[in-house]
Amino acid sequence: MIIRRPLLIACLCLLGFDTVSAAQSAPVSGVIRFSGRIVEASCIASGASHSSVELLDCPQASTGQIFTVNNVSAAGRGESRQQVFVKVIADTHEQDDYYDQRLLLTDNKGHQITSGNYVVTMTLP
Repeated sequence: MIIRRPLLIACLCLLGFDTVSAAQSAPVSGVIRFSGRIVEASCIASGASHSSVELLDCPQASTGQIFTVNNVSAAGRGESRQQVFVKVIADTHEQDDYYDQRLLLTDNKGHQITSGNYVVTMTLP
């Protein structure tokens, strides 16, 4: 009985060591999936005046962008929200890889908007 106890302990130690070494050498596999949007500045925005915005050094890949405008000054105050549009008033392609644009905010009648707080979002295709 004295001989069996150390033999049993040795067998258990070897069995545990074998399990640990097998777990460490097992190949790791799986799939990582990313989703979402890349949000970054593609142009340099400049407030040329109080009523227009300039987009400078835009890459040619950003042509065909879509603009959306949200009136944030009327938010939460119960004011009626007028529809706001973005009108391109100047578009220059001076260089091959980049271009500049000047944008103007207008109401639904085409008149220039001169006051208010707006968030203009440019979405690239």
